[in-house]
Amino acid sequence: GELTKAYLVARRSLRAEPIDTDSLHVPQGPLQRLLNFVIDDADAVGNESQHTDAAAQSNATAAAIAIQNGMVVRGKEVSLSRSSLMAIMRFIGNRLKSITAG
Repeated sequence: GELTKAYLVARRSLRAEPIDTDSLHVPQGPLQRLLNFVIDDADAVGNESQHTDAAAQSNATAAAIAIQNGMVVRGKEVSLSRSSLMAIMRFIGNRLKSITAG
């Protein structure tokens, strides 16, 4: 679905940069989709949170909120730190696995 597409776009952005580059550039549309998912997921009480690692969820939520608040859009891309994106990707990757498994 949309979420998977956005995830794959972000993953491509992650791989496009050398591993020692901390600043990544991700297209704004897909990134926003990921942020919304993480933030909505954190707000949804009684969701399938038993499937996910609570620490991964809180890291992803913190990262998503920080990115959202400090979002610097250049053209149609957002620059953000590798660690923030990784936190979000890790959480969403796990969610996508549990969605497809379930």
